[in-house]
Amino acid sequence: MSHNGVKVRTYIYAAAVIFLLMVCAVAIKSAQAAEYEEAPGVVTAEFSLYGDQDSTSSAIIDGQIVTFGIDYIPSMARSLSETRNVWGDNGFARMEYIIELVPSGNYTRINKAYGLAVTGRLTGVSNERLTIVRSTETASYAAIVEGYAKFDYLGVVNASLWQKTGGVRTSIKNDIVTVTLY
Repeated sequence: MSHNGVKVRTYIYAAAVIFLLMVCAVAIKSAQAAEYEEAPGVVTAEFSLYGDQDSTSSAIIDGQIVTFGIDYIPSMARSLSETRNVWGDNGFARMEYIIELVPSGNYTRINKAYGLAVTGRLTGVSNERLTIVRSTETASYAAIVEGYAKFDYLGVVNASLWQKTGGVRTSIKNDIVTVTLY
């Protein structure tokens, strides 16, 4: 009887290990599927990927006007890549950067993001960074680049009411460039 008891315990142990491995595999797949969750945007504008230049203004809840734009930057290698200057301006601060886009099969890939410039009007700026969050558009997800900074409005450094973090996010999906203040 003890020999059968050892066999039963071994089977139970093996089944428990297999179950734990399956749970871990499901958790890893879920994490990979979530991949990136965008922070909610304050205001968004959409532009055609193939336009030369465009801009639009929108009012946010407090009545503040935010202006977004996208400008084509001429290149000798236009058929190989598209270069765009993307910008957002809320009256207190302006953020802009350049993205270089290349085809990737039926989708678009952000080849480079560079030239982050953040200027403030009566606003201190720190911790600026530019990150390619997802370089290649897929059938399910947009290609995304984010400019980020910490803003101290009206120069007030130690009052959380006057400090904001965020920036300008650019996502490319289905030949539409979405620019978001976040």
